[in-house]
Amino acid sequence: ISAAAAENAPQTISVTFTLGQAPRIALSTTNVEFAATAGGADPAGATAQITNGGGATLADLSASITYADGQPEGWLTTSLSGTTAPSTLTLTATTGSLAAGTYGATVAIASAAAANTPESVTVTFVVDQPPFFPAGIYVSASDPTAVDDAACGLGPVGTGAGRYPCRTIGS
Repeated sequence: ISAAAAENAPQTISVTFTLGQAPRIALSTTNVEFAATAGGADPAGATAQITNGGGATLADLSASITYADGQPEGWLTTSLSGTTAPSTLTLTATTGSLAAGTYGATVAIASAAAANTPESVTVTFVVDQPPFFPAGIYVSASDPTAVDDAACGLGPVGTGAGRYPCRTIGS
């Protein structure tokens, strides 16, 4: 640096410029599968760990869900334990009113600071058909006092007042 009127010109300034790695989103898993029975209990939640696979600080993390085309929405929820890595992504699937079938979604993990934003977790939810049990009152064949309609309180076979016949299970 120099100035014509300065008595101590020129001056030298040392500058050191260090280039570092940008932060990178690293996921412990990129595929999560859930299974449940239609009308039954929701499956247990699943998690994925988000870490920084690069340098600097991986901050301002966010998670967003995109459902497969033409499929119901709202069956998947996400939460992050924090917005700076390391963070835990928690995924929760809810059967709700979903019919039997296979459902898909993609969860995008993003950070404006990351060199590889967004990174994705693919989620598959298989909802099975519930087991079929015809309407009736179920009794055990090993209970000799409850193997016919009369023992079920419906009267003799075909004459009881109840709508449902006794159905024997087991032998």
